[in-house]
Amino acid sequence: MDDSTLMFIAFLVIYFAPSIIAWNRKGRDGIIALNILLGWTFFG
Repeated sequence: MDDSTLMFIAFLVIYFAPSIIAWNRKGRDGIIALNILLGWTFFG
């Protein structure tokens, strides 16, 4: 893999870290929806 691919993967992991953490906790649906909604609207 080249550097840009690794940076993209690292960005995705960091960006979705709240969703990954929430997946193992009780309030996962709200956090995941908020993360996707704000990311989709570029406010996140």
